[in-house]
Amino acid sequence: MIGRFVEAQKRVAAFMKDNQDEALQIVAEELDLDEEAVREMYACYDFSMDVTDEDKKGFQKTADFMLESGMIEEELNVNSLFL
Repeated sequence: MIGRFVEAQKRVAAFMKDNQDEALQIVAEELDLDEEAVREMYACYDFSMDVTDEDKKGFQKTADFMLESGMIEEELNVNSLFL
């Protein structure tokens, strides 16, 4: 199941890279957003499936915040989520 998801994600990423204008138009239509706004936001996103150490630090900060604010009840070590 995970392998199929990863392959689908890779196909989507390749489509977006090879057909950027069409992909942005689809996103704008599906989310009912202005296409120019979607184009501006697109530059801020990294659609890579790779998780870096920086990503993990950010996830841990979020988990710590959620614990401190009572959104979750138990401490979470985000490194336990990755193989």
